[in-house]
Amino acid sequence: MPATPSISPYRPPAARVTDDAAFADEATYGGFWLRAGALVIDSIVTFALAWAAGLVIGFGLALAGVREGAIGLLGGLVGIAAAFFYFSLMESSERGATLGKRAFRLRVVSAAELDRISFGRAAGRYFARFISMLVLYIGYLMQPFTRRKQALHDIIAGTVVVLVAPVSGLLTALAVILALLVPAGGILAGIGIAAYQDYAVRARVAQSLAAVAPARVAVQAYWAQEGRFPGSLEEAGFKGDASGSLVQAASIDPASGTITVTFAFAPLEGQTLLLVPEKDARGGLTWACRPGTAKPSYLPASCRS
Repeated sequence: MPATPSISPYRPPAARVTDDAAFADEATYGGFWLRAGALVIDSIVTFALAWAAGLVIGFGLALAGVREGAIGLLGGLVGIAAAFFYFSLMESSERGATLGKRAFRLRVVSAAELDRISFGRAAGRYFARFISMLVLYIGYLMQPFTRRKQALHDIIAGTVVVLVAPVSGLLTALAVILALLVPAGGILAGIGIAAYQDYAVRARVAQSLAAVAPARVAVQAYWAQEGRFPGSLEEAGFKGDASGSLVQAASIDPASGTITVTFAFAPLEGQTLLLVPEKDARGGLTWACRPGTAKPSYLPASCRS
């Protein structure tokens, strides 16, 4: 079988010369947007690989009776291993590029010789990426401003990313779209998830208030009959289950009549809301909802003041 031909860095025709000493200055280095687009594709690929490997291994471990916590830990290690071998093997291969880099005509080569890198150097480059991620990805963001378009992990590993063929404007535009859409989508998804989680908590709070509504009725009836507040909700005749899935406990202050509702669900577990009785003009009771230790933003609007 004939050997796969080596792929050399792309050099613009006008800049081609025969002086090997000037070769490094002639190579066309991969720009920020092309590399960002390639990274998006590679992230999708490695996620799929890690998910598939984790699913198979996790299923096997579950059948073997391994604990769920241990399966989760091993699944995380499998994901790291999948990404490590994906980048290290492909960037040290004859083509010197991952699938994402191939899509955008990029190749990882040694900074000194512009040739194929070893597996060890590719592995070091992979782990150096974590350093580039520190402090708001500053190691990646510095890439457009270095002479040879090197990110911090390139400098650490002694590599550069070069073009192996000219790139059309359409392909560059695709790289920009990928690089911008993924972070924007992540931000919007994060906002949507947070909003949904807040809505779900507020819905549970409303269900909790509905569960203790009979307690207010019982206290109000006791007040009308006895002219005082009961020593406990049980004394008032409230037979509700205060240990349900939403309400951890419900109790009354005999002096003020304030009912304290303690939630039993996350993120409000152990936190409280107050139902405060107020005398009306007819001598009866009306109820005001007030925050106890629970975060007001999770409570109905009428309970936040």
